[in-house]
Amino acid sequence: MYQFEVIGNKKIEINYDGTTICLFLDNELYTILVNGPHQVAENFFYINYKSNKKKFNDLEEIKFKLDELSLLKIKSFLGNFESGKYYVCQLNGKLDFIENKENNISDLYFSNESNRIIIYTNSSNSLNREIINNYKTKIINGESPIIFLYSKTYSGAELENIFFIIYGNEILKAYQELNIPPKFISIVNYSEADYEVSNQNVLKIISSHKQIKETSYKYFY
Repeated sequence: MYQFEVIGNKKIEINYDGTTICLFLDNELYTILVNGPHQVAENFFYINYKSNKKKFNDLEEIKFKLDELSLLKIKSFLGNFESGKYYVCQLNGKLDFIENKENNISDLYFSNESNRIIIYTNSSNSLNREIINNYKTKIINGESPIIFLYSKTYSGAELENIFFIIYGNEILKAYQELNIPPKFISIVNYSEADYEVSNQNVLKIISSHKQIKETSYKYFY
């Protein structure tokens, strides 16, 4: 694990009001996760509002073992995030994956509470098949392309098991299709932030989905 103190420009940002988790890239809303209505299980409504086509070319050159040059590149990349305390490490263990077939469709997902949750930031029908196949060839030939994840913890360690894909949606799909364990590097803001104020645009979006409006939106807002 490597730790960094970051002064960032907030181009990559997570907001959480205690119910709804949002990923913003360059001030644009991309992904929404809403706490589900079932109290006896870990459950979320998921909306992939906009597909993540951001290209962070420097990340292609980072080695999974995080050598000195890789750490320098990561330190530079962290300037895109929110200011705070960060750690960077490989991510292992039991994982659940959340993915929608289409953008702006809400589905309810259940997760084992002990598992970490990896959230695709592209819908499956927007993934690039040519890119997936290219990564499959690289993996078969012995390369280890990396999926980069972002997580942000709030007071009481809330959200510590929820990770958004910042880079590597097609890479993850390539590993899954080959049935090979993926290589993840997680970037975690562990500053234990306070809840943000609810985003009114996000509330309009989630309340436009009937199942959310009649459950989580009704109960929590």
